[in-house]
Amino acid sequence: MINKNIHKEDVLKALAFIESKGVPANRHSKKFDLSCNGKLYPPKYVLSIAAKIATKKELEPSQFNGGEETNSYLRRLGFTIVDKNGRVLQTYDTKKKQLKICTAMIQITGDIWDETPNDTKYELLSDILIKLSKSTDLLILPAGYINSNSNRPEKIIEESEQTVKKLIKKHNPNLIICFGIDGRDNKDQLAIALNKNGIVSLGRKFHHMNKEVQLANSPFDLEQNKQRHFQIKNRKPYLAVCYDIYGISQKKLINQCNCDLIIGLIHRFDNTGGDSDFARKGLAGASKQWGVHSYASAVFCDDRDPSNWPSGVKWVHGKASVKDFNYDQIRINCTSKILTTKSAKVHLRYFSE
Repeated sequence: MINKNIHKEDVLKALAFIESKGVPANRHSKKFDLSCNGKLYPPKYVLSIAAKIATKKELEPSQFNGGEETNSYLRRLGFTIVDKNGRVLQTYDTKKKQLKICTAMIQITGDIWDETPNDTKYELLSDILIKLSKSTDLLILPAGYINSNSNRPEKIIEESEQTVKKLIKKHNPNLIICFGIDGRDNKDQLAIALNKNGIVSLGRKFHHMNKEVQLANSPFDLEQNKQRHFQIKNRKPYLAVCYDIYGISQKKLINQCNCDLIIGLIHRFDNTGGDSDFARKGLAGASKQWGVHSYASAVFCDDRDPSNWPSGVKWVHGKASVKDFNYDQIRINCTSKILTTKSAKVHLRYFSE
């Protein structure tokens, strides 16, 4: 399995290492080469050395596959792979595997989101789906979007599943929607992913400073026999509930399920702030730790404007501190649309992953 923390700069350093030290006799390639600046390198050995540079641990040949697995990873980083006749392998087809993601930032007047009835929130979701681009594959809503108040969240999971399934079938049968469900006065905080057939993923918060929150035993625990990652267009997103975003970097989690992106369901930001730290230390920190993109949604209370807040974040700054970078240096480019409804203003951001 190739570690997703290997970046282009690590591969370039690996090429420089090979130029200096050469290739061991048993690590030459048989079918393909990485072509760079007129020179050829064995792709699998390049990734082994790049892994050592990125993670301090060399990837052994038995730990990952050559051929398509290695070549696809290197092509995604922008490198050219050729066969032994010098023919360039087909460029990685971004259109074929392109994933269309929409993050929905909800802006409200006052701080009454927790008191807003679930029916009103379902109605808001319907309004969003009416306006949502039909090419969208994945819609991300905030944590605690639905709330069972003093009851356990299981009490409303089936209701949520049936309601959201109907909306998906009506508006976009190919869509997966991710949102949060809280219960027992926020002691239970879950993330759920649904498609037209029902629940595809479920995860419980694993990282929080509040001891009253019932946490998962580990970041990869099953919740009601469901995994917290799922498959969509050959990608594997990971569900993170609010402060879980910090947990990925603070706990130095290994991406043991080889997830391709992180979905952060955040509760809300009000006049006390916190949105800057969530973007830089949270989303960027998680992106840095796993070497994948982070996407998130949240409720912005007290008419706090989310226009400049980066709901899609990528880390391309190596080992530098996340504290040293501003929004423009970590944000992923997107297109935006604002939807005004009777209950909220919704900032829709469209990304191509």
